[in-house]
Amino acid sequence: MAFKPNKWMLIAFGAALGLSALTAGTLVAINAYDKQQPVTQYAGFALDMSKDEVLYENGEPQYVFQKESDGLWSSKDITELPTKKDVKSYNFWAYGEDNSKIIILRFTNETQKVIFIRCITRNFHSTKICPDIKGIAAGDTEKKVKDTFGKPSEEKIADGVKSVIYKKQGVIFRLHKKKVNSVSIGIEPTS
Repeated sequence: MAFKPNKWMLIAFGAALGLSALTAGTLVAINAYDKQQPVTQYAGFALDMSKDEVLYENGEPQYVFQKESDGLWSSKDITELPTKKDVKSYNFWAYGEDNSKIIILRFTNETQKVIFIRCITRNFHSTKICPDIKGIAAGDTEKKVKDTFGKPSEEKIADGVKSVIYKKQGVIFRLHKKKVNSVSIGIEPTS
């Protein structure tokens, strides 16, 4: 004898299918929404951290940057700072004891809080040297960036480096030879 569903079984089956479709749609929407949210923490640092908070959680940076009279930036090892100058008197700090990666922080002049965090790698052969942002890390391709984040707000190429910018999320990927070599969050310094 063949199975013949009654009216109530068909209604229950239809409701289950509808609920499954709704759940799947909700998960897709949540994932898309999550990719649109601003990124505020990266590589053990957070936007709006004070210099004291950064020092407490991460210790002193290895380097600071200073704008010279010719307008160019120079880095200084903190062991070579003038005796009267404290690391907190600089607004660009860099962490990185080896040459494989460096994490750069930029602080505001006014509030002295972190407004920009960047991780730069020089080693594309070893993945995940710089922490990822939503699955994108140094060594990943431009295609993977765009597949993950969608269409960028802006793209520009200068000096062999392509910047792929997502303003709403506050994320910037820099690519060289079509691969990510730096990941940044926050407001990129212009001076």
